[in-house]
Amino acid sequence: MAMVTALLVLLACAGGVWLSLHQESLINSTNQQLSLPKTAKFVPKRASLSIHLLINPNSLEEIFTTILPTKNKATMRKVAAQLRDGIFAVAGLDFNNEIATWIGSENTFTILESQTEAEKVEWLIGLSSRDKDGAKQFLQRIWQTRSLAGANIESSNHRGIDLIYTNNPNLSSDSASFATALIDDDLILIGSNKEVLKYALDISQINDQNQFNDQKLNQDIKTLNTGIALIIGSPSMLHTWLGMPLKFTQRKDLNGIVAALKPQASKLSLEGLIRFNHALNNYIEESNYATSLLDDSNTVGNDVLLLRKPSLLISEKSDDPLSQLLGPEIKKKMILLNSTPLNTIFQSSKEVLILLYEPKEWVLGTQKDQPSLSKINEVLQKDNFLITNLLIDDQNIKVWSKLIVKTIKNDHSIDNELGIILSEEANHNWWSNNLHALQDRREPNLLLESSLEINELQKQNGDLLAEIFSLGANSAQELLERWTPWRLTQTVTGGAFKQHIHALDLGIGPDEDIDHSLLRLKANLRFVD
Repeated sequence: MAMVTALLVLLACAGGVWLSLHQESLINSTNQQLSLPKTAKFVPKRASLSIHLLINPNSLEEIFTTILPTKNKATMRKVAAQLRDGIFAVAGLDFNNEIATWIGSENTFTILESQTEAEKVEWLIGLSSRDKDGAKQFLQRIWQTRSLAGANIESSNHRGIDLIYTNNPNLSSDSASFATALIDDDLILIGSNKEVLKYALDISQINDQNQFNDQKLNQDIKTLNTGIALIIGSPSMLHTWLGMPLKFTQRKDLNGIVAALKPQASKLSLEGLIRFNHALNNYIEESNYATSLLDDSNTVGNDVLLLRKPSLLISEKSDDPLSQLLGPEIKKKMILLNSTPLNTIFQSSKEVLILLYEPKEWVLGTQKDQPSLSKINEVLQKDNFLITNLLIDDQNIKVWSKLIVKTIKNDHSIDNELGIILSEEANHNWWSNNLHALQDRREPNLLLESSLEINELQKQNGDLLAEIFSLGANSAQELLERWTPWRLTQTVTGGAFKQHIHALDLGIGPDEDIDHSLLRLKANLRFVD
């Protein structure tokens, strides 16, 4: 399990890279078309998780100094070295003394389900070499070292490749079970045992069983354009490591995910494709209404939800994948906001809406007739809310409220409970639980920063991202804390990232692929000084 932990940390580590002291070479690498490395030929299509790192690990130490906007470069350089070296050390490898001088820029880290024992996790590492002699010398050194340490070393041949391995129960570490193979003098396979390497060599000869020759996977990767790493995961990985709902990850038609990490100034971007085995019900209609509503939301808020089919997303009966994926998170937000009128609007809205919210106040934008005022009024009247029409700053405002009795230590008082406020405008209806928040939205100089990021997400994919979340620092941290890779990275780095998180933007929607069997995912993790 230590290797599992290490690979999860690597996922977050690879995801933290965006600028380098060697900026020109790094920018050139991120601008290259993505493709699977040759190491992918030894990775099964159904591996639990594969991380194809397309940069040289030697770069991480210098690159890491720009991950956080801090003046303490020496500290960040130390953190990067510890993180990188620790990943290799879990496999029994000394990066600085054994690997640094020869390793190349096409490297793969894979977690596999055991072929022989249920619930046992095995691993495979594929390292490319820029120095053929270096790779050979590496193998000579590590086996000589282990021999001197008392390990019982054995060898065999499989498909014309020499395997060297040991299985010594007296060695109390993950390296107790360890196997290597040298391929064409420039690629080294390292596995948790010899059976893993034999399986890797077998599937490398069967095109329909390895990732490198997977035609659909390669087609998907081409649409992801550029990046520094590829992540390929099974449905089970989406739940166990990324916390996606079981109702979504246990769908029988779910195939898995492929994603690319791309560095940009002050943010890390991820673009991915979630593939299904048959066509999805693409419910997106061609409309500019979402952009129009977003452009009209000149307000200050920590978090933003831009949703096209809110009633579908929160429906308990829906078998739509987006409903299963996003519904639980949206319903959690609704519970926290604790507003019956807000719930009613969500349940009634079959068209796009935008919700901007802070911990104690929120603003909701809808179409003029979605939902109808008569329906909202009917629901509120059943709860004894009465409507009042007010004129404030030449703006007609509708307010639903009711009188309530408060009792504190046998003392009674009459108070006014606000249900919801409505401002009817030319193109949209704007609702809120706070008059100041509603008025702030009309200030043109308070353009929400998140709206710029959301518009950018939509521009990148032709306005196809059906559902969009833009989370401020607190909500972003709360969400990230549920992800195992992030928690491990925080532990290793002493929480170095947390204080620099500015926002997390997420967008997802059906993709315009020929088979209509893809969901496209985009995410930007933004950092601040």
